[in-house]
Amino acid sequence: YQLRSCNDYLVATLKREHGKLNVAPAATAKRSFDRLVRDVRAIQRELNIAVQLACQLHGGLQSSVAAFVDPVAPNALPTAGAGTVAELLTFDVLYQLQGSTQHATHVIAHNRERLELSVNALPDQHAKVFRRLPSLVERLTRNINVMVQATIDGALDAYAKAKGEAGKDGDDSYSDDEFSSSSSSSSSSSS
Repeated sequence: YQLRSCNDYLVATLKREHGKLNVAPAATAKRSFDRLVRDVRAIQRELNIAVQLACQLHGGLQSSVAAFVDPVAPNALPTAGAGTVAELLTFDVLYQLQGSTQHATHVIAHNRERLELSVNALPDQHAKVFRRLPSLVERLTRNINVMVQATIDGALDAYAKAKGEAGKDGDDSYSDDEFSSSSSSSSSSSS
């Protein structure tokens, strides 16, 4: 539900605030936008792991491509200009999240009864994956809200400078692997 809500918020915002989001250059806050893209990738990675774990726990889950909900078609949103905040939010955030949301919704809808189990009943390493997802989505939603509001207010430059200084102190920067450390043992690469 959190992912669906984030998707719906982005679609509504991209339609409502298109004029302001489509003139602000994303390069102004490149580091902050890179952080958003990493958040999206972390969510996708954790969702994929969660689906794989669910399949392992239940010996496979039902799947049917016909059950997917159609995402917002690219022509349903106003055209985003190259290099703008609107373009980044549309292509690097919204469409990526929609694919992940569709996949999770599909698996849950077709396997609801089989997936009804307490996270506390899972082995700790598996439970961590399911517990991380809500905080990842919450952080992404919060960061999107702040970035969109800074863009609408015309304060994207000031926001980017403030975040750049905070990131240097290690306040809110992180690596792509921050949320996958517990899953790295299952997908370790050989040197």
